[in-house]
Amino acid sequence: MKTAIRFSLLIGTVAMRVWPCSASAQIFVADSSVGRVGEYNESTGATIRDPVSNPFVNVNGTMTGIACLNGVLYVTDGFDDSIRAFNATTGQPVSGFSLTGVFSFVIGLTAANNTLYVANGDAGKVSTYSATDGHELNDTFVSAGVNGSTDLKVNNGYLYVATPGDTVNRNNGTIGKFDATTGQVVSTSFISGLDTPYTLALSGNHLFVASALGDSVAEYDANTGLSINPTLITGLQDPLGMAVDGSHLFIVNNGTTDPTGFVNEYDLNGNLLIDHFIPTIPDPWGIAIVPEPGSAVLLALGIGTLALRRRKAA
Repeated sequence: MKTAIRFSLLIGTVAMRVWPCSASAQIFVADSSVGRVGEYNESTGATIRDPVSNPFVNVNGTMTGIACLNGVLYVTDGFDDSIRAFNATTGQPVSGFSLTGVFSFVIGLTAANNTLYVANGDAGKVSTYSATDGHELNDTFVSAGVNGSTDLKVNNGYLYVATPGDTVNRNNGTIGKFDATTGQVVSTSFISGLDTPYTLALSGNHLFVASALGDSVAEYDANTGLSINPTLITGLQDPLGMAVDGSHLFIVNNGTTDPTGFVNEYDLNGNLLIDHFIPTIPDPWGIAIVPEPGSAVLLALGIGTLALRRRKAA
């Protein structure tokens, strides 16, 4: 799908965050075209549950992404402005969770500290909700500098929010930084002058920012906002989602020259490890990675799954 067409729909994506959820290492990818979630082997990329023929989750709406926290997958559905919750092991709906019809349009989502942070870009705000049952915590948790925001992540007590800006003139996108507990503004233009920053990923103090129209990923210092590498990764195809697993960075390419989307795997220095790690996904957007049991500590150290992987050349 051409980038110009795809970017008209970018307002409907979601943020992804890595959380330990179930008993085996898996990758979940949201397929917007069919409103379903596919499940893939985290070490090999092999399909476990195909999003079209045998989906892990099926909502039959314009699904744009997923986040994971405490054994629950949270799925955004832009068709009816809802967030749905499913058991991350069985795929069954979580009883007692309800969050629907309260947005002008569901855009970005991340989860931390039993809280869902939702970027309601059309309304120019970030709202917070209980990750347990979906009840509202603060409708205007952040209301400055987030108009049209598409992604957000929590890291080390701070909330980072991506706002693509003008997609015609470009180079006026921003990353805002806020206190993740209070919503207090650290800086609405923590990083500025960016070309359509659309999705984020963090590893320690390293902030990775993907440009949807620039087809690239830049690296910044998450503490200072200073540039580390403005061209860490180039030559992508409409990157709409990213996730870090230890020393590996997975990037969702929606596809501009390829007939379908795919996921590539890189190391944190931007070196391509496996091209088309997950090769064929009709319309991929968000991505979530579920570590192996007991790997949360190894994930923080950035060493666990790397030592256990078996890789073969692309």
